[in-house]
Amino acid sequence: MPTRRTSTEKPSRTKVKSPVLPEPTPSPSQDERKASFSEISPEQREQMIRETAYYLAEKDGFPGKDDQYWQQAEEQIDKMLKA
Repeated sequence: MPTRRTSTEKPSRTKVKSPVLPEPTPSPSQDERKASFSEISPEQREQMIRETAYYLAEKDGFPGKDDQYWQQAEEQIDKMLKA
């Protein structure tokens, strides 16, 4: 059964160690980003287009213009991959 602390007793204080944070990693250079984009497979590119087309359609309230959103998404992704 826990004992009750009286007002004259001070609570014990346990020193908490600060977490050790890892060194920040440098952000990739533009050349490194280009290299990583060039390594994207056709399947990954298609998935990126699919997700982008979905979000474009969602933004417009899903009016049923699937081909239009797919084409727009394809243009955006290809532009991004070539940058």
